[in-house]
Amino acid sequence: MRNTVTASKALERASDSLQKRIQALKARGTGRAGGGHGGRAACNHQQVRVINEAVIAKVPLRLLAKTYGMSIAALSRHNKNHVSHATFEQRAEVMLDRLLAKCAELEVQALETAEDAGGEASDEVIGAIDDLRQEVLVVKNSSRLWLI
Repeated sequence: MRNTVTASKALERASDSLQKRIQALKARGTGRAGGGHGGRAACNHQQVRVINEAVIAKVPLRLLAKTYGMSIAALSRHNKNHVSHATFEQRAEVMLDRLLAKCAELEVQALETAEDAGGEASDEVIGAIDDLRQEVLVVKNSSRLWLI
């Protein structure tokens, strides 16, 4: 149970960090007022964090438009005004934070699944998730050194 709480807190911290970075990217926009036709459909969308990550990951705008119920033009404007301004380092940081959050999420799922089955999580599974987390942290920390 203690591992579940720790993993949940790690997931929450990673998610908060990612949200702050995306908000910073959004703040660098054009300053246009939102709402109505030509408004900021992507910026105001409930899933803006996921949309930003998908745009950074180069998911086709046509697929995103269909998935999230907005126009390709709105997504293109959002990319141009917000996401494309991100430096390579900022984009890498967002993706690495997302990987860390996914590691925490997988760990929680493994622990919950084992708990539901009345046993303990496999040391191999938890170890593999931890190894992945450590590799991501090494990449993240070494990329920060490049910026100095």
